[in-house]
Amino acid sequence: MNKVKRVIIKRAMKLFENVPTSGSFSLAEIFRHESFTKASKEEQESIMLKSSEFRYLYEFQYPFDSFFGLNLASLLREQVVLDLGCFTGGRAVAWAERYKLKKIYGVDVHEVYIEAAKS
Repeated sequence: MNKVKRVIIKRAMKLFENVPTSGSFSLAEIFRHESFTKASKEEQESIMLKSSEFRYLYEFQYPFDSFFGLNLASLLREQVVLDLGCFTGGRAVAWAERYKLKKIYGVDVHEVYIEAAKS
């Protein structure tokens, strides 16, 4: 894609507000939306938990290894894994259970994702 197309696409994307649909916990937009930013601490914790739960359940519906056409369980069992971009941690918990990991570490750049993952 050439540079002009990228600039046009980026500008077009900024024309529309990123608004998560009601009950949508799958994307990062929920943490930038006022339903989160203006919520009480308890409501924020609830949204973080729901986001983590969404990722956890999603991972069992659409397992990571299914995208590669092989079962990674035998390769990952009892291994130490680093999840770069762990978001709210739900996927990491699902991986730990599914692949019987020895330990998993999650890393992300946004403090709210780290807070959600820790809880």
